[in-house]
Amino acid sequence: MAIHKSELNTAAVEVESISKRFGEAGRPNRLMPWRKVKKPKLALDQVSLHVETGRITGILGANGSGKSTLIRILATLLTPDQGSASVFGYDVVSQADAVRRHINRVSVEASFFKEMSPWENMLYAARLYGSGGDGTRDRVEAMLERLGLPLDTLDKPMKQLSRGQQQKVAIARSFLTSPSLLLMDEPTTGLDPHRPGPGAGGRHARRADPHACRQDRRQPGRRLHGADREAARGRRRGKSGMTGNTLRWELNAFVGFIERQKNLYRRYWAWEAVWLLYIEYTFMAPIKRLTHLLGVSAASLLYGMARTAIIGIGVVLLFRIDLSHANWLTALAIFAAATLPLLGLGIFTSILPLLSPEKGEQMAFAVQGVLLLISGVYYPITVLPGPLHLAGILSPLTYTLDGIRESLLHGLSLAGALPDIGILLLMGVILVPASVYFFRRAEIRAKRLGLLKRSG
Repeated sequence: MAIHKSELNTAAVEVESISKRFGEAGRPNRLMPWRKVKKPKLALDQVSLHVETGRITGILGANGSGKSTLIRILATLLTPDQGSASVFGYDVVSQADAVRRHINRVSVEASFFKEMSPWENMLYAARLYGSGGDGTRDRVEAMLERLGLPLDTLDKPMKQLSRGQQQKVAIARSFLTSPSLLLMDEPTTGLDPHRPGPGAGGRHARRADPHACRQDRRQPGRRLHGADREAARGRRRGKSGMTGNTLRWELNAFVGFIERQKNLYRRYWAWEAVWLLYIEYTFMAPIKRLTHLLGVSAASLLYGMARTAIIGIGVVLLFRIDLSHANWLTALAIFAAATLPLLGLGIFTSILPLLSPEKGEQMAFAVQGVLLLISGVYYPITVLPGPLHLAGILSPLTYTLDGIRESLLHGLSLAGALPDIGILLLMGVILVPASVYFFRRAEIRAKRLGLLKRSG
């Protein structure tokens, strides 16, 4: 995002007495009290830093000295225990949305959807940052060519690229969004030493966009190229490709999520196993969390409708089910009412990877299985034991399946389905706001404990 004139005299980075400790001393695990209490680790201890606008600065230190932790705090992926940090005057905790509009980050681990191609990953990034229109493909090709990536790899799945080629895509992705502050955490990992590195790419990017102002963090031993102090001067907010009203930005990101899921479905049918694997980059994007949740949910809903239609047609053809008395209007009304509570359940399930990046995916599959078990998918809920029967009564899937079955097989009228529709709408009104609230609380907790990881 462009730097506003009022921000030119503001420090690009201002860190005051930042401290960060992982693990809480003496606090046992309340869910599993038999586990040994981990010894807390001090990552940052009263760190202060001042970086002027237009500078390239390197942070050097031994492994484990807290360099990446500091970068993650500036990227709004981690919250400090003490002290404060700001980017162009915006606090990284209380004004995180404003900070995200100014920054991008290249990490030591290239975070991508490996089933998608470099072009699809780049387009997804452009959507999140308010662009992705005409000319994006040409910009991507030009950027990757300058970084030495063969253009014949642009439409291949990322998993087929080497580690160095993936890192070049990560660097190009950060340049594509034209950040005012670029955070680079060991970006040369995996790159050939004789090839043009990120510094060369940065000079090429600066020629393509002479107003770009970047903050670079390199590995020890790499030469730091001087930055043009006047690089940011004269750049106006109206000239940035990422600007415009907030609604248009959010709608663009919404389309990006649907587009991303479509690309995943096309290449990888077990999409449930991959869409949550790369939350780090999405959580750093300058979009509202509601847009994120609704975008993924809308894509999942469209996919579910298409899959249900295909399976339904197959079942009718194979088993010759009599649908001569079906009331399609009633079935559609029940289905529409069910989308609301099922959206809430989906958001609740997406909280699990935030609670445990290592086990959240497996927990989500377990929840899905339990939901199918208690909702009458396999047999009537009346045969379930007491606790499971009660859970079945509280499940929106129970009312959805019963209502659609009755409407398709026995011609249930719309008036007769109103009780089920009313229950589903009531559940939706309760579940959606509650799920968004708890998702937000889980995100705050994940940032405090450092759980927003690439593998989460």
